[in-house]
Amino acid sequence: MSVPFPYIEVHMTNIDKCEMKSVVAPAAKDTLMGFGVRSYFLGLQAILDEVGHGSAAA
Repeated sequence: MSVPFPYIEVHMTNIDKCEMKSVVAPAAKDTLMGFGVRSYFLGLQAILDEVGHGSAAA
């Protein structure tokens, strides 16, 4: 499976502790998990940085 753009896999909980396995993680640029709702904000910032539109790119 692949998509024509980078993506960050995001989970509110730590799926490793739940003994769950992600099927999309191998193609993801990175994975964020275990930060609750904040995971989504961190994921958005990470992908913006990846494509050159985040604060780290300035």
